[in-house]
Amino acid sequence: MRSACRFAALLLLVAGSSAVFGPVAKSQEARRRASAPEGYRRLVPGVVTTIPIQWDPGETVSFPNIVELVSIPGLNWTPQTISKAETLAAKATRVAFRRDVWNLEFSFLPMRMVAVDVPQPGGKMRRTMIWYLVYRVTNQGGHLHPERQADGTPAIKKVDHPVTFIPSFTLYNPELRKSYLDKIIPVAMGPIRAQEDPRRKLLNSAEMMEQPIQVSTETEDNSVWGLATWESGFESGDLVDPRTDYFSIYVDGLSNAYKFADPPAAYKAGEPPAKGRLYYEKMLQLNFWRPSDEFSDAETDIYLGAPSDLGIRGRIDYQWVFR
Repeated sequence: MRSACRFAALLLLVAGSSAVFGPVAKSQEARRRASAPEGYRRLVPGVVTTIPIQWDPGETVSFPNIVELVSIPGLNWTPQTISKAETLAAKATRVAFRRDVWNLEFSFLPMRMVAVDVPQPGGKMRRTMIWYLVYRVTNQGGHLHPERQADGTPAIKKVDHPVTFIPSFTLYNPELRKSYLDKIIPVAMGPIRAQEDPRRKLLNSAEMMEQPIQVSTETEDNSVWGLATWESGFESGDLVDPRTDYFSIYVDGLSNAYKFADPPAAYKAGEPPAKGRLYYEKMLQLNFWRPSDEFSDAETDIYLGAPSDLGIRGRIDYQWVFR
Protein backbone atom coordinates (compact mmCIF):
# COMPACT_ATOMS: atom_id res chain seq x y z
CA MET A 1 0.00 0.00 0.00
CA ARG A 2 2.76 2.44 0.95
CA SER A 3 4.66 1.66 -2.28
CA ALA A 4 1.55 2.45 -4.32
CA CYS A 5 1.07 5.74 -2.45
CA ARG A 6 4.69 6.72 -2.95
CA PHE A 7 4.46 5.91 -6.67
CA ALA A 8 1.30 8.04 -6.96
CA ALA A 9 2.99 10.89 -5.11
CA LEU A 10 5.96 10.68 -7.51
CA LEU A 11 3.61 10.91 -10.50
CA LEU A 12 1.96 13.98 -8.98
CA LEU A 13 5.37 15.53 -8.33
CA VAL A 14 6.46 15.00 -11.93
CA ALA A 15 3.18 16.42 -13.27
CA GLY A 16 3.26 19.34 -10.85
CA SER A 17 6.84 20.21 -11.75
CA SER A 18 5.95 20.35 -15.44
CA ALA A 19 2.93 22.56 -14.80
CA VAL A 20 4.64 25.00 -12.46
CA PHE A 21 8.08 25.43 -13.96
CA GLY A 22 7.18 25.08 -17.65
CA PRO A 23 9.19 24.15 -20.75
CA VAL A 24 12.09 26.50 -20.03
CA ALA A 25 12.95 24.86 -16.69
CA LYS A 26 12.49 21.42 -18.25
CA SER A 27 14.85 22.20 -21.14
CA GLN A 28 17.49 23.50 -18.73
CA GLU A 29 17.20 20.35 -16.65
CA ALA A 30 17.49 18.19 -19.78
CA ARG A 31 20.76 19.94 -20.72
CA ARG A 32 22.13 19.38 -17.24
CA ARG A 33 21.30 15.68 -17.32
CA ALA A 34 22.87 15.35 -20.76
CA SER A 35 26.05 17.14 -19.64
CA ALA A 36 26.40 15.33 -16.30
CA PRO A 37 29.95 13.98 -15.82
CA GLU A 38 30.42 10.40 -16.89
CA GLY A 39 29.65 7.95 -14.11
CA TYR A 40 27.22 10.19 -12.20
CA ARG A 41 23.79 8.78 -11.49
CA ARG A 42 21.36 10.05 -14.11
CA LEU A 43 18.38 11.79 -12.53
CA VAL A 44 15.02 11.09 -14.15
CA PRO A 45 12.72 14.00 -15.04
CA GLY A 46 10.73 15.35 -12.10
CA VAL A 47 13.16 14.26 -9.38
CA VAL A 48 14.96 17.61 -9.23
CA THR A 49 12.83 20.60 -8.22
CA THR A 50 14.20 23.93 -9.47
CA ILE A 51 13.02 27.20 -7.96
CA PRO A 52 12.89 30.02 -10.53
CA ILE A 53 14.99 33.06 -9.68
CA GLN A 54 12.90 36.02 -8.56
CA TRP A 55 14.33 39.13 -10.20
CA ASP A 56 13.02 42.44 -8.86
CA PRO A 57 14.65 45.72 -9.99
CA GLY A 58 12.99 47.38 -6.99
CA GLU A 59 15.40 45.51 -4.72
CA THR A 60 18.29 47.61 -6.09
CA VAL A 61 17.04 50.82 -4.43
CA SER A 62 15.70 52.02 -1.08
CA PHE A 63 14.15 55.37 -0.12
CA PRO A 64 14.40 55.48 3.67
CA ASN A 65 14.34 58.48 5.95
CA ILE A 66 17.87 59.17 7.15
CA VAL A 67 16.94 59.15 10.82
CA GLU A 68 20.47 60.20 11.80
CA LEU A 69 19.70 63.57 10.15
CA VAL A 70 15.98 64.11 10.62
CA SER A 71 16.30 63.50 14.37
CA ILE A 72 18.75 66.40 14.86
CA PRO A 73 16.97 68.99 17.08
CA GLY A 74 16.03 72.21 15.28
CA LEU A 75 16.75 70.82 11.81
CA ASN A 76 13.13 71.00 10.71
CA TRP A 77 12.68 74.75 10.28
CA THR A 78 10.66 76.94 7.92
CA PRO A 79 12.94 78.80 5.46
CA GLN A 80 12.14 82.29 4.16
CA THR A 81 14.10 82.43 0.89
CA ILE A 82 14.02 78.81 -0.40
CA SER A 83 11.44 76.09 -0.69
CA LYS A 84 11.00 73.91 2.36
CA ALA A 85 11.55 70.91 0.06
CA GLU A 86 15.15 72.08 -0.39
CA THR A 87 16.04 71.98 3.30
CA LEU A 88 18.32 69.26 4.64
CA ALA A 89 15.48 67.78 6.69
CA ALA A 90 13.30 67.39 3.59
CA LYS A 91 16.11 66.03 1.41
CA ALA A 92 16.94 63.42 4.04
CA THR A 93 13.52 61.82 3.43
CA ARG A 94 13.99 61.21 -0.30
CA VAL A 95 17.55 59.96 -0.76
CA ALA A 96 17.86 56.93 -3.06
CA PHE A 97 20.25 54.23 -1.85
CA ARG A 98 21.19 52.04 -4.84
CA ARG A 99 23.09 48.76 -4.82
CA ASP A 100 23.90 45.73 -6.97
CA VAL A 101 21.69 42.68 -6.52
CA TRP A 102 22.64 39.11 -7.45
CA ASN A 103 20.61 35.91 -7.23
CA LEU A 104 21.45 32.20 -7.44
CA GLU A 105 19.23 29.43 -8.76
CA PHE A 106 18.37 26.72 -6.21
CA SER A 107 17.42 23.13 -7.04
CA PHE A 108 16.95 20.19 -4.70
CA LEU A 109 16.18 16.50 -4.51
CA PRO A 110 13.36 15.12 -2.34
CA MET A 111 14.22 15.51 1.33
CA ARG A 112 15.10 12.19 2.96
CA MET A 113 16.33 10.49 6.15
CA VAL A 114 19.09 7.99 6.88
CA ALA A 115 20.04 6.12 10.07
CA VAL A 116 23.60 6.86 11.21
CA ASP A 117 25.72 6.08 14.29
CA VAL A 118 26.77 9.49 15.62
CA PRO A 119 29.61 9.83 18.19
CA GLN A 120 28.57 11.19 21.59
CA PRO A 121 30.54 12.79 24.43
CA GLY A 122 32.46 10.05 26.24
CA GLY A 123 33.11 8.03 23.09
CA LYS A 124 29.76 6.27 22.86
CA MET A 125 27.77 6.01 19.64
CA ARG A 126 24.09 6.81 19.25
CA ARG A 127 21.94 5.50 16.44
CA THR A 128 19.97 8.45 15.12
CA MET A 129 18.00 9.56 12.10
CA ILE A 130 19.66 12.25 9.99
CA TRP A 131 17.34 14.52 8.03
CA TYR A 132 19.08 15.78 4.91
CA LEU A 133 18.58 17.88 1.80
CA VAL A 134 20.73 17.41 -1.30
CA TYR A 135 20.73 20.58 -3.37
CA ARG A 136 22.32 22.28 -6.35
CA VAL A 137 23.23 25.95 -6.71
CA THR A 138 23.65 27.55 -10.13
CA ASN A 139 24.89 31.00 -11.07
CA GLN A 140 22.82 31.93 -14.13
CA GLY A 141 24.35 35.42 -14.38
CA GLY A 142 22.25 38.43 -15.38
CA HIS A 143 22.77 40.13 -12.02
CA LEU A 144 21.32 43.62 -11.56
CA HIS A 145 23.65 46.63 -11.61
CA PRO A 146 22.10 50.11 -11.25
CA GLU A 147 23.87 52.90 -13.08
CA ARG A 148 23.17 56.44 -14.22
CA GLN A 149 22.65 57.13 -17.92
CA ALA A 150 24.09 60.08 -19.83
CA ASP A 151 20.92 62.11 -19.27
CA GLY A 152 21.14 61.53 -15.51
CA THR A 153 18.27 59.03 -15.24
CA PRO A 154 18.87 55.72 -13.43
CA ALA A 155 18.92 52.42 -15.33
CA ILE A 156 19.49 48.74 -14.58
CA LYS A 157 22.25 46.86 -16.40
CA LYS A 158 22.56 43.07 -16.33
CA VAL A 159 26.05 41.76 -15.60
CA ASP A 160 27.72 38.37 -15.18
CA HIS A 161 30.18 37.66 -12.37
CA PRO A 162 31.08 34.86 -9.93
CA VAL A 163 29.12 34.69 -6.67
CA THR A 164 30.17 33.17 -3.36
CA PHE A 165 27.35 31.17 -1.78
CA ILE A 166 27.47 31.43 2.03
CA PRO A 167 24.66 29.04 2.95
CA SER A 168 22.51 28.98 6.05
CA PHE A 169 19.71 26.43 6.37
CA THR A 170 17.15 26.76 9.16
CA LEU A 171 14.50 24.09 9.76
CA TYR A 172 11.50 25.66 11.49
CA ASN A 173 8.66 23.78 13.19
CA PRO A 174 5.60 26.12 13.35
CA GLU A 175 3.71 23.86 15.76
CA LEU A 176 6.47 23.72 18.37
CA ARG A 177 7.86 27.15 17.36
CA LYS A 178 11.37 25.76 17.27
CA SER A 179 14.20 26.47 14.85
CA TYR A 180 17.11 24.17 14.06
CA LEU A 181 20.23 25.23 12.18
CA ASP A 182 21.81 22.70 9.86
CA LYS A 183 24.81 20.90 11.35
CA ILE A 184 27.90 19.47 9.69
CA ILE A 185 27.81 15.74 10.51
CA PRO A 186 30.92 14.12 8.95
CA VAL A 187 29.87 10.53 9.73
CA ALA A 188 26.65 11.06 7.78
CA MET A 189 28.34 12.01 4.50
CA GLY A 190 29.28 8.43 3.54
CA PRO A 191 25.83 6.86 4.11
CA ILE A 192 24.13 9.76 2.35
CA ARG A 193 26.38 9.56 -0.72
CA ALA A 194 25.88 5.81 -0.81
CA GLN A 195 22.13 6.34 -0.77
CA GLU A 196 22.14 9.16 -3.33
CA ASP A 197 25.17 8.87 -5.64
CA PRO A 198 28.57 7.54 -4.47
CA ARG A 199 30.37 9.32 -7.33
CA ARG A 200 28.93 12.78 -6.77
CA LYS A 201 30.80 15.15 -4.48
CA LEU A 202 28.52 16.92 -2.01
CA LEU A 203 29.83 19.98 -0.19
CA ASN A 204 28.84 20.80 3.37
CA SER A 205 28.01 24.37 4.35
CA ALA A 206 31.62 25.20 5.27
CA GLU A 207 33.08 23.79 2.04
CA MET A 208 30.44 25.50 -0.10
CA MET A 209 31.70 29.00 0.69
CA GLU A 210 35.34 28.28 -0.14
CA GLN A 211 35.09 28.91 -3.90
CA PRO A 212 32.96 31.43 -5.84
CA ILE A 213 30.41 29.83 -8.17
CA GLN A 214 31.17 30.66 -11.78
CA VAL A 215 28.47 31.63 -14.27
CA SER A 216 26.90 28.70 -16.13
CA THR A 217 26.33 28.97 -19.88
CA GLU A 218 24.50 27.04 -22.59
CA THR A 219 27.60 24.87 -23.09
CA GLU A 220 29.12 24.80 -19.58
CA ASP A 221 27.34 23.85 -16.37
CA ASN A 222 29.21 25.22 -13.35
CA SER A 223 26.57 24.22 -10.82
CA VAL A 224 27.75 23.06 -7.39
CA TRP A 225 26.07 20.32 -5.34
CA GLY A 226 25.72 20.61 -1.58
CA LEU A 227 24.25 18.91 1.46
CA ALA A 228 22.38 20.24 4.50
CA THR A 229 21.88 17.90 7.48
CA TRP A 230 19.99 17.86 10.78
CA GLU A 231 20.12 15.35 13.62
CA SER A 232 16.88 14.03 15.11
CA GLY A 233 16.15 13.18 18.72
CA PHE A 234 14.79 14.26 22.11
CA GLU A 235 18.14 14.47 23.93
CA SER A 236 18.74 18.21 23.47
CA GLY A 237 17.10 21.32 22.09
CA ASP A 238 19.24 21.45 18.96
CA LEU A 239 17.94 18.07 17.73
CA VAL A 240 14.90 18.03 15.43
CA ASP A 241 11.87 16.81 17.36
CA PRO A 242 10.71 13.45 15.87
CA ARG A 243 7.09 14.59 16.37
CA THR A 244 7.51 17.19 13.66
CA ASP A 245 4.67 16.94 11.13
CA TYR A 246 4.96 20.19 9.21
CA PHE A 247 8.09 22.26 8.80
CA SER A 248 9.76 24.86 6.62
CA ILE A 249 13.37 25.17 5.58
CA TYR A 250 14.64 28.72 5.15
CA VAL A 251 17.59 28.98 2.77
CA ASP A 252 19.68 32.10 3.28
CA GLY A 253 22.53 33.19 0.98
CA LEU A 254 20.85 32.77 -2.42
CA SER A 255 20.59 36.54 -2.83
CA ASN A 256 22.17 39.66 -1.40
CA ALA A 257 18.86 41.56 -1.59
CA TYR A 258 17.72 43.07 1.69
CA LYS A 259 15.36 45.59 3.22
CA PHE A 260 15.83 47.73 6.28
CA ALA A 261 13.58 49.81 8.49
CA ASP A 262 13.92 52.24 11.38
CA PRO A 263 11.13 51.61 13.94
CA PRO A 264 9.60 54.78 15.42
CA ALA A 265 11.68 56.22 18.29
CA ALA A 266 14.30 53.46 17.87
CA TYR A 267 16.96 56.09 17.16
CA LYS A 268 17.63 59.23 19.17
CA ALA A 269 19.84 62.18 18.32
CA GLY A 270 23.44 61.66 19.40
CA GLU A 271 23.30 57.84 19.38
CA PRO A 272 25.62 55.76 17.16
CA PRO A 273 24.50 55.65 13.50
CA ALA A 274 22.02 52.89 12.59
CA LYS A 275 21.18 52.08 16.20
CA GLY A 276 17.85 50.24 16.36
CA ARG A 277 17.76 49.69 12.58
CA LEU A 278 16.28 46.36 11.45
CA TYR A 279 17.60 44.46 8.44
CA TYR A 280 15.62 41.78 6.58
CA GLU A 281 17.39 39.37 4.25
CA LYS A 282 15.83 37.73 1.22
CA MET A 283 15.39 33.99 1.82
CA LEU A 284 13.79 31.02 0.14
CA GLN A 285 11.14 29.22 2.22
CA LEU A 286 10.53 25.55 1.34
CA ASN A 287 7.52 23.87 2.96
CA PHE A 288 7.31 20.15 3.81
CA TRP A 289 5.08 17.71 5.68
CA ARG A 290 5.49 14.12 6.86
CA PRO A 291 3.71 11.42 8.91
CA SER A 292 5.27 11.44 12.38
CA ASP A 293 5.27 9.28 15.48
CA GLU A 294 5.68 10.49 19.05
CA PHE A 295 7.86 7.51 19.95
CA SER A 296 9.75 6.87 16.72
CA ASP A 297 10.93 8.81 13.68
CA ALA A 298 11.04 5.72 11.49
CA GLU A 299 8.50 7.33 9.13
CA THR A 300 10.97 8.53 6.52
CA ASP A 301 8.55 9.78 3.86
CA ILE A 302 8.74 13.57 3.48
CA TYR A 303 6.57 15.46 1.01
CA LEU A 304 6.91 18.88 -0.53
CA GLY A 305 4.10 21.35 0.17
CA ALA A 306 2.07 22.90 2.98
CA PRO A 307 -1.42 21.53 3.77
CA SER A 308 -4.19 24.12 4.15
CA ASP A 309 -4.67 23.38 7.86
CA LEU A 310 -1.46 25.37 8.53
CA GLY A 311 -3.45 28.51 7.88
CA ILE A 312 -1.87 28.92 4.43
CA ARG A 313 -4.31 29.19 1.54
CA GLY A 314 -3.79 26.39 -0.95
CA ARG A 315 -0.79 24.12 -1.30
CA ILE A 316 2.34 26.24 -1.20
CA ASP A 317 5.60 24.50 -2.07
CA TYR A 318 7.82 27.55 -1.69
CA GLN A 319 7.89 31.34 -1.44
CA TRP A 320 10.47 34.11 -1.29
CA VAL A 321 10.40 36.01 2.01
CA PHE A 322 12.33 38.68 3.87
CA ARG A 323 13.32 37.67 7.40
